[in-house]
Amino acid sequence: MIPRSISAAIGVGIGLFLTIIGLSSSGLNVISGGTSTPLQLAGCLAQYQNADTGFCDSHVLQDPRLWVGVFCGGVLTLFLFLYKVKGE
Repeated sequence: MIPRSISAAIGVGIGLFLTIIGLSSSGLNVISGGTSTPLQLAGCLAQYQNADTGFCDSHVLQDPRLWVGVFCGGVLTLFLFLYKVKGE
């Protein structure tokens, strides 16, 4: 009943939404809201955040928790590819 292109677009939209949730401050803190754009890079330490807005003004992507999450996720993905684990 629903065309294949629409059902694929719905799946892609849900996947992108989940990606934004995982990269936001509730996840790895890679992105946050911005003043001039809807999203901007984040990942700064608490002392470098703007006191008024809470956004990163400098020292972007320097939070150690961010890099541990990125590298552990990359290693896990690499192992899953090496062992040919299906995502079904």
